Amino acid sequence: HDDADDPTMLEGFKDNKYDTAATFGGPVLKDKIWFFLSGQYRNNAKDFQLSESASSIREEVNYEQSRTGLFGKLSFKLTPNESFTFLYFLDDYTTEGSRDNTIIKTRQPLYDYNMGTYSGYYQRVFGENLIVDFRYGHYWWGFERGPRYPDAGVEDTLWFMPDEYPTIENYMFGSYYLGSDNKNTRDQFSLNAEMFLGNMRIKAGI
Repeated sequence: HDDADDPTMLEGFKDNKYDTAATFGGPVLKDKIWFFLSGQYRNNAKDFQLSESASSIREEVNYEQSRTGLFGKLSFKLTPNESFTFLYFLDDYTTEGSRDNTIIKTRQPLYDYNMGTYSGYYQRVFGENLIVDFRYGHYWWGFERGPRYPDAGVEDTLWFMPDEYPTIENYMFGSYYLGSDNKNTRDQFSLNAEMFLGNMRIKAGI
């Protein structure tokens, strides 16, 4: 089946873009507790018509790409010599569909990325020349890929003699053919000490 002469395959694509962000922070308790928050949300989306090579009636479909980012920090001054800080970060990213107007609707993909971390940091000063800190962090990364329309079933294509092809809906069937679910996590601990002796600095850690 030859789609080379299909002029609808050459049509351009332009997203409707939305991007917003906010930050907020300050003291909760004077000289004791502070916080900082930051967030961003972005969305690129578009309704468009498929080419005649993907839909005989040039069906309207939509494409959407959204991303959310969050960052938070909370700091405590426990005593004049002790402090604790908590950090959080999230990046969530989803893509539904494809900008390609030559892909039939039921074969559009769905991608979801999720990554982030939270961590804690404790520090204590001993005397005038020794600093000890303990840190813990949890990190994660995830990626899921699959069909946007799983109910369409397994991908299948029928083949015909040249010049005998019916409309595309009658020889291309099924949903997006790939699927995966990858997740990784990591926990990290560290203990560090730093001592100042005159003009020298000695550091050790595990």
